Amino acid sequence: MKTYILFIALLTLISCTKKQKQGGDIVVLKVNDSKLMASDFATYLSHELKDYNLLAVKDEKIITRAKAEVVRKYIVRVVTRDWARKQGLFVRKEHIDQQVAKIRESYPDDLTFRRALIEENLSFNFWKTQLKFSLLQKKVSQQLFERAAADIDEKELKNYYKTHKNKYIRPERAHLRQILLDTKNNARRIEQELKQGKSFKDLAKKFSIAPEAVQSGDLGWIEKGTLSVFDKAFDLRPGRRSKVIKSPYGYHIIQMIKKQPSKTIPFKQVREKIIEELVAKKEQVVYSKWLEEQIRKSKVYKNEIIINNISVETHDHQNH
Repeated sequence: MKTYILFIALLTLISCTKKQKQGGDIVVLKVNDSKLMASDFATYLSHELKDYNLLAVKDEKIITRAKAEVVRKYIVRVVTRDWARKQGLFVRKEHIDQQVAKIRESYPDDLTFRRALIEENLSFNFWKTQLKFSLLQKKVSQQLFERAAADIDEKELKNYYKTHKNKYIRPERAHLRQILLDTKNNARRIEQELKQGKSFKDLAKKFSIAPEAVQSGDLGWIEKGTLSVFDKAFDLRPGRRSKVIKSPYGYHIIQMIKKQPSKTIPFKQVREKIIEELVAKKEQVVYSKWLEEQIRKSKVYKNEIIINNISVETHDHQNH
């Protein structure tokens, strides 16, 4: 049987025979003073293709897009690192080690951690290099974005709220309680007990197979459109219950506790959310302009012939 994870681990990327000219590697991409060799390009391309299946990874369009992404990411890494160096920004070794240790702690042991890297087609050193860059990128972003929140005033917040009110409409919602049964017969039996005056809460706690049975069947507030079976209860008046409703989950008897109409959420309640949205928009604009400027000022050389001739070989692994 073919094993997808092992296939990814065995993915081999080779360049054309020119790569071996004079017994050495060859530069495929140069950004300022940084060079990306064909062998390293192959490693990055392998990682870029790791989530594709056997058929997709042979598709020339997918391979071409993956190569372009490798080029883009390398350019971003270099211009980010060069800018950070000029600004005196760097990631200390102890900070990297702390992050490595923190991530390792989420695994039962080091062997499990190493296996996870193998399944992702990553060497430890490659993964650590990627982690180091993500930490550096965070420092760069913090410096670029430090004024984004400070530049937002109350007038801008309220104007955004007025022009985007549709985003802050809370749908009609209902506070519901339910009893969920596994068979129609059991549902009919519980329905009869309810008709005899038995407590909905008690029956839900005793017989419902749903997780909220421990809360006497209390589902809390459910917005209309969350699940079709609950939508059927929205026509009920508070205190009333539904007939038995069948769904893929079983047989429901739903009680309406109370409901609230659709309403526009007041500005005060969404103010912090609006700040987050506006800051995110401003940060994206700042970052895009900054990156465009860094790339424009950089010297980029691409060996298109070699990049186009880097091919992908797949090896099927049989799991016995």
